Amino acid sequence: MHSFLLVEGSNTSGSVVTEYAGVHRSVAAAESAIRDYVRSGGGFELTASAGQELSLRIYQQGALVAEHDLIPLLRLQIPGFAEMGFDDDYDHVGGEPEPDSDADGIDDRNSWPTCARRHCSTTTARSG
Repeated sequence: MHSFLLVEGSNTSGSVVTEYAGVHRSVAAAESAIRDYVRSGGGFELTASAGQELSLRIYQQGALVAEHDLIPLLRLQIPGFAEMGFDDDYDHVGGEPEPDSDADGIDDRNSWPTCARRHCSTTTARSG
């Protein structure tokens, strides 16, 4: 039996479902896949929802030994915005426009993700 890490992501938005699954033999490879998934947009929304999942499952000798919901652990840093992430209930935390940035003065919290998407190529995704 083999040991491996399984990264799974999915997002349901209306009738559109985007899914990702990748099997990795090292933690570094799994971390890289998670970063790539988040950065690519791969269904990931800056506003998490009940239809969105990102998980890591760890198998040793073919048996599942651990499973982690990664969305509460994600932190995104987008130029012009404070670090943002999600709590255990998937509620958005952080992400306010930084003073003297292009995003300064945006008061509508619902428009922050739209403005932030303009900077996706420079987004830094990290866990924990």
